[in-house]
Amino acid sequence: MVEAGVIPVLVQFVCPKISKSPKALVCLRQITRASHAHLNKALDTDLFRCLCAYLVTSYSQKNKSLSLSLMYSMMYSVTSEKRKDLLHKICTHSGAIRSLVNLMTKQGDNEISSYIMTEILIVQNTEEVIQEAVAAGIIKNSIRCTSEAGATDCALQMLCMILGKLNQEHVDDAVRFGAIDVLAKLIAQSNGFSNRARRSLQALSYISQFAVNYRNKVLNSHVLTYVTTWLRIESLQPAEAQCCLFFVYSLSICGNNKILVDEIIHSGMVPSLFKMAGFASSHQVYALGILSGILVEQDTGSTIHEMARANIISILVDF
Repeated sequence: MVEAGVIPVLVQFVCPKISKSPKALVCLRQITRASHAHLNKALDTDLFRCLCAYLVTSYSQKNKSLSLSLMYSMMYSVTSEKRKDLLHKICTHSGAIRSLVNLMTKQGDNEISSYIMTEILIVQNTEEVIQEAVAAGIIKNSIRCTSEAGATDCALQMLCMILGKLNQEHVDDAVRFGAIDVLAKLIAQSNGFSNRARRSLQALSYISQFAVNYRNKVLNSHVLTYVTTWLRIESLQPAEAQCCLFFVYSLSICGNNKILVDEIIHSGMVPSLFKMAGFASSHQVYALGILSGILVEQDTGSTIHEMARANIISILVDF
């Protein structure tokens, strides 16, 4: 059947205006999944562009779901290079990104659409693509997706990539849509320092840097309590320790305050900071930055004496 040329014929029916298009989509999905040879034949046609158009123009949620499923099936059955080409086709098709962002909150489609959008932000990480995704509502929808089990990890990854651009408007949007409470809740629900906790902490770090009231709201969320506990764990991996240190350091960027410094001191984190300040890595930069903030806020004889006992002067000289 495939050798007889059925694929190009079926592709002609992939159009929302044609009543038989849902059946054509189902047939094409079955054919492309059958073998790589069949998939390659489909890729030689205009099928993927038709699927992008289908997402944008179809009024049927069911048919959009069929189109999305076929797109996903094709994308994750090809090489990474070919996948880049397919992602580029999505980015250059007017309205495709907006359609994918809208599907992120649709039950049944949220996991696949979130996965594809994550790949787009990783591979096609240009200012133009990010601005289009933000305009389509990706920040709001990513925050909403964190309540969906299947889409949470992708949603957090997208949120980190966007907030990591350190754009004030993006951060303001995230806060307005409730990101601080949502991210703090994910950390509280996390079983130890999980990948989900790491991404949530990373996103909160970016938010904390932009305004004192954002930083104070993050402080009031009690996330710092979890971080100080993790930093005292001997088995904490270097990347995990760096994430925790970056979070505490980010809290101090808008200026140290007594609540922050008292929390750090009373948590018993200071010995861990002394230890990390001695490592020649990014740990050292963050740890020394945090310790400097403590010294500015708590400029007392006991604090200075404690730092001297920990060989802070020797560390600074070596630095």
